[in-house]
Amino acid sequence: MNFCKTLPNCKVIKLPRNLGWAGGNNRGAILAKNSQYLCFLNDDAYFTQRNCLSKLIEHLRNDDRLGAVQPIIINSDGTLNLGGVMGLSGLPRIRSSPSQPLSYLSGAALLVKTSVFFQVGMFDETLFLYRDDADFCWRLRLFGYEIAVMPDCLVFHQGSATFGKESYTPWYFILRNNLWVLAKNSPLRQLPARTLLALLESLISYIGYWGIVKHDAKGVLISVRGLIDGLRYFGGMLKGKRPRGNANEDPRIDLELLFPNRLRKILMEVIKPKYRN
Repeated sequence: MNFCKTLPNCKVIKLPRNLGWAGGNNRGAILAKNSQYLCFLNDDAYFTQRNCLSKLIEHLRNDDRLGAVQPIIINSDGTLNLGGVMGLSGLPRIRSSPSQPLSYLSGAALLVKTSVFFQVGMFDETLFLYRDDADFCWRLRLFGYEIAVMPDCLVFHQGSATFGKESYTPWYFILRNNLWVLAKNSPLRQLPARTLLALLESLISYIGYWGIVKHDAKGVLISVRGLIDGLRYFGGMLKGKRPRGNANEDPRIDLELLFPNRLRKILMEVIKPKYRN
């Protein structure tokens, strides 16, 4: 927080509770809603070159078809993140070559046109952590926007800085949220096959990894819990899955930034949301 003292336009937001990656980024976006562009950068990522952000902005400015772009992300092990590949099962795979189809961009370093961000409905806070970038990019494409990875900008990403390399938390949210993202965005005719493939691949690749390769019962249990919770609320996600063409942020979100807890609860009951993610 101290570095903001030397930056006149820097602002730190202290939220009343943990709102996850999606909720925290949404609050920051609301405070910057009058800007032209929004840059989302994880706390363990940084630009490695001068003028990198300016180059990303220039790409968005010069192409009306683009809704969002990401730089090339260098992981701590030296591998490259060129966005994500998402097959029929929906489960994430890092795109390691430009020849592979691009399904979504990484939320670790993401630049979005502000008007587009609010048009498609911000990040889905129901997801809380993980797969929120895939869901957002899927909605971008449903709205007719394109996404791209720009090779003239590099970002270093340490990865797992919040939870640590050995944490089980990501596995739960990835498996749970993958089912929810499919329910929200997949065409109905594809949904049965996609869901079945997602369950089979999760059982083999994720639960099999923890049980057979790692011999870790806790990893198996947490992965199973993620799948169970994904299925438990699958129907609810399915009912409200389509993005809304004229979506506006929920005005109650602003109240969380402006008012103390007790007053905020009263006001939130009075104001009806225009949009609910």
